[in-house]
Amino acid sequence: MDDARVEIAHRVKKVIADVLDVDDSDMIESASLVGDLEADSLEISQIAMVLEEEFDIYIPDEWNDQPLTIGDTIEFIIDFKKRNGAR
Repeated sequence: MDDARVEIAHRVKKVIADVLDVDDSDMIESASLVGDLEADSLEISQIAMVLEEEFDIYIPDEWNDQPLTIGDTIEFIIDFKKRNGAR
């Protein structure tokens, strides 16, 4: 894993843990936000808003309706930054 991915992963996991008030040990990349971490739709929206601010990115509304894992979220942010230039 490169340093940029490690940093993004750490920040994403911190946002998710803070919003959902879950233990860091639950922050594995294969964990589903809804299934494993039991996030509801309001919490998913809140995670999206905090990530937008944290990473200066845009997350489309459709993102909230997908069955996402922590790893999916990390990859989404990495891909967005690659397409739009890292900020």
